[in-house]
Amino acid sequence: MADLDAIESCGIYGALADVMARVGYVYKSGQTTFGDRYTYAGEADLIRALRPAMVQAGVIGPAPRVLSSEVVEHAPTRKGARQFRAEVLVEYVFAHRDGSTFSVTVAGCGVDTGDKVVSKAMTNAYKYALRQTFCIETGDDPDRQSSAAQESPAEAAHDPEWDEDRVRFCAKLREFGLDYDAVKAWGLGTQQGKPSTWTRAGRSSFVRDLIAGKHSDLYQPEPGSAG
Repeated sequence: MADLDAIESCGIYGALADVMARVGYVYKSGQTTFGDRYTYAGEADLIRALRPAMVQAGVIGPAPRVLSSEVVEHAPTRKGARQFRAEVLVEYVFAHRDGSTFSVTVAGCGVDTGDKVVSKAMTNAYKYALRQTFCIETGDDPDRQSSAAQESPAEAAHDPEWDEDRVRFCAKLREFGLDYDAVKAWGLGTQQGKPSTWTRAGRSSFVRDLIAGKHSDLYQPEPGSAG
């Protein structure tokens, strides 16, 4: 491992190399709650792993400079709610305590029904700036999933417990004024897949989300609704 004197003499490039030597893999703490269940490395995971090594190496940042930003109307939700898509191009500058700098330019995209659309795009860009600058391995690789699975969620196999769960799940949906076809269309539209392909735990988590008032794009909860 490079000592501090050697890092100082190499400026930002030596410092970045030292961070890369210290951090090679980031453990994933995020997990989807329904649909195709998987874990993922979020912004907090990357910061938690990288920040101590960056501080020790004298790396500051990265500081963002938005080069371009555009918000356009996206396809509406299945319930007709308006959605917006933000696309940003951001230059991130890493600085060393000796004054030398290194910059990377990253694109980011986010979709949301509310005011978080730009924040989502910026978070996306920030995560990839960190991951790709330091060659961080997390296992979140879209190439690990077949194109057919990505493009055709309707073709995914039924969960083995679906036949046993179907009647109870559909009855619970009706308590919220929903039918299976509406939730199926929502799942396919959001790339979560059909509820019949989710795990039992995933379906249960989805119902808990409904009880908690989430997924407002699917229904408008009324006073005294189930839960």
